[in-house]
Amino acid sequence: MTRLTIALVIGLVLGLTAGLLYAWVISPVQYTDINPSGLNAAQREEYLMLIASGYAADGNIARAKQRLAALGDPDVARTVTALAQRAAAEGRSPETVSALSALALALGVGPGPVPTAVEIITPTGAELPTLELPTPTAAITLFAPTPTGTSVYEYELASAQKICDPQLPGPMIQAQVQTADGKPIPGVEVVIAWDGGRDHFFTGFKPELGLGYGDFAMTPETTYSVSLAAAKKRAEGLFAEPCDAGNGKTFLGAWLVVFRRLP
Repeated sequence: MTRLTIALVIGLVLGLTAGLLYAWVISPVQYTDINPSGLNAAQREEYLMLIASGYAADGNIARAKQRLAALGDPDVARTVTALAQRAAAEGRSPETVSALSALALALGVGPGPVPTAVEIITPTGAELPTLELPTPTAAITLFAPTPTGTSVYEYELASAQKICDPQLPGPMIQAQVQTADGKPIPGVEVVIAWDGGRDHFFTGFKPELGLGYGDFAMTPETTYSVSLAAAKKRAEGLFAEPCDAGNGKTFLGAWLVVFRRLP
């Protein structure tokens, strides 16, 4: 190999190295005005959160839909709902979860099937647990931004019914959170409390039973109360009561508690 050839090879390597250094480190390519459909998964989530925050602030669903259309997602309502559920599971701020949930609801995510109440029974010879129902002056509240620009959603405890359904896997508390006209609301925190314990869950993690649905397995001989997060009123005295299965047999029933957002 001649000296000229060696010099050419060295010069080529140095030139290529300098070009890569300039293009990747000194002055890398910066993308601007990229179409939302070209965003990666993490960027798409951030984009959806920004749209949800915008909708929570101005309530303009037409503008939100126009922005969402740029993503090219054929089922963007379900995508937003799934993101709301994931945000709740990851412990993101209530404002973020509520904004995503409100946007999913505004996009027309329909309700799933309501859990079947085979038979609602009032036990004979025993008193039903007392339920502390809210009044219009003491409504249950969930702190979150709304499309109208306020910071509080108000809820009422619409009903609490004992359910005798032998097809349920066991005694449980089933919760439904709905709008005033009965549409499900995902991503709402439901608090379960008992003597010496406390737990919680979010609606929407069992979409096959409804986006506003969630449940909690009861332990026999334990009495529970149910409320929404930060609520002052709650349904109290819920426990697994026996249900008649026929032929002298019994099984432990469930409770269906429905919270409804005030208009």
